[in-house]
Amino acid sequence: MIRRLRVSRDVETDLHSVLALRDAGEKVRDAVKASQVYRLLHPHSARALRVAWLAAGDDRIRAHIDWFNRELIYVKPSVGGALLKSLGIRPGPQYGRILHAVRDALLDGEVKPGEEEEAFVRELLDKSLSENPPN
Repeated sequence: MIRRLRVSRDVETDLHSVLALRDAGEKVRDAVKASQVYRLLHPHSARALRVAWLAAGDDRIRAHIDWFNRELIYVKPSVGGALLKSLGIRPGPQYGRILHAVRDALLDGEVKPGEEEEAFVRELLDKSLSENPPN
């Protein structure tokens, strides 16, 4: 149906996002942690989030979208690939997994920006090595 409307690819993507947000409404409404709200809303454009906010029939959904736009979207780890490389981790998908875990910990208040982030990464690596020792 959307293709028959002959809208731009951006508009088509936003329409799909709005539908996905509608379907995820209960999850957005019931999210407790900041990282949960972030993961549910981050994949969507600002325009799709505005439409979802307008269409939402629930104040908690609107509040979570507001929270995401006002605060959560700006939370970024200060650690990055350079630290991971210095710790001997080869570039690959594990970089994203580690950095997402750091971001989630920041969002949820489990670590503070800065030195605690690096300590958190080291803990993750130690835990990973203890669970999966090298051959």
